[in-house]
Amino acid sequence: MNFQNIISSIMLYIYTFYIIYRPNLSPWIGNINILYITTLVVYVLLFLRHRRKIIRIFKNKNFGLLIIFLLISLVYLCIFSLIQNNTINSYGVKVLVNITFIVLPNVIFICFEFLNKRYSFNQFITFILNIGLIQSIITILMFFIPDFRTIAMESFLAAAPNKTEAIFNYRIYGFSSDFTFSMQLFQGFLMGIAIICSLFISKKYIIYVPFLMISSIVNGRSGIIFCLIITILVFLLIGIKKKNFKSIINIFVISLVFIFVINFGLKIAQFISEDTYEWIMRLNYETSQLLNGNITGTYEALFNNMLFFPKGMELIAGTGDRVFGGREISYLSSDVGYVNDIYIGGLLFLIFFYIPIFKFLLTNYKLSYFQYAISVFCVVFIIIANYKGEIFRPNVLIYGIFIIKFYSIILIENVKAK
Repeated sequence: MNFQNIISSIMLYIYTFYIIYRPNLSPWIGNINILYITTLVVYVLLFLRHRRKIIRIFKNKNFGLLIIFLLISLVYLCIFSLIQNNTINSYGVKVLVNITFIVLPNVIFICFEFLNKRYSFNQFITFILNIGLIQSIITILMFFIPDFRTIAMESFLAAAPNKTEAIFNYRIYGFSSDFTFSMQLFQGFLMGIAIICSLFISKKYIIYVPFLMISSIVNGRSGIIFCLIITILVFLLIGIKKKNFKSIINIFVISLVFIFVINFGLKIAQFISEDTYEWIMRLNYETSQLLNGNITGTYEALFNNMLFFPKGMELIAGTGDRVFGGREISYLSSDVGYVNDIYIGGLLFLIFFYIPIFKFLLTNYKLSYFQYAISVFCVVFIIIANYKGEIFRPNVLIYGIFIIKFYSIILIENVKAK
């Protein structure tokens, strides 16, 4: 590999890290939106370097349907917002514009660049895991170097000035745009991917698990829970599909690995920060209470206080409002993604928006048991995570999952073209 290729690979690593995690840089560069600038450059490079590939990928049925239905959803929300609020500048419209014209072009560009480098799907998965590992190393370093952690603290407060500094007593580590929700979920998601890879490709992938677990659990407690439940479910489905007991044995192995890794991570957390350890253990108490039939804490908020829907025609067509944090309807507040999306555009919006995304994520799932495991894991993780918060947004998890699935699609299309 010559010097130019080395520099190109390093720049691609940096840009992929930036695109997935999109750290808030405003404390250091002001209100300049780097993402808008780099996306314009990406459009130019796509035209100059990848014109033929773009034409080829649009011929893929599932990707074509995704684009068509994203545009249909966008037009629907524009018309609905215009009728309801006399403007098309609504939150839902902004989300769809961002996903269609910023998320997807950047995802496509990154995947095309790695296709040019002739990465196999396994190599690309390893690359994404390495990106997560870099985030994990940054997170761990912030435990031991308080001055280094001020980067995360300044970035977080600039993006969420309404938050109190008390949150720093037990979370906010790493370099990202969304520490407390999609970043910790994505690190948990990558844990599941690493476990799947360790059972289908090589045992060495298990090395990623403790690092990803630490970076997930110190920012949020949901990621590792979703990872454990969904990974076990995936291997149970594979066991049923293959009609053998190997995957059932794998479930036992995964459970043992999780018990070991979680205990290891908790000991580290307790050693470094007693506040972080106590915050994590509160979820353990709440979960044990839930299993005993008592809904408390986080579970009470999610299953009782935040679960409500509009009535009548508003359930079908929505109200055009977002109810997250009571920002648009002061007397209603819910973190649940499904609740927010129904208020934004009703059940019609969910049909136009969700189904093409799920169909896209399930592309190529019949190619192998490995692809089946990856595809099912992606879909089930999103379905469950969308209850915890608004997943179908331009966030860390969506960028990461789209990049993984899109690369598997363009590899197949590239083979067909040859």
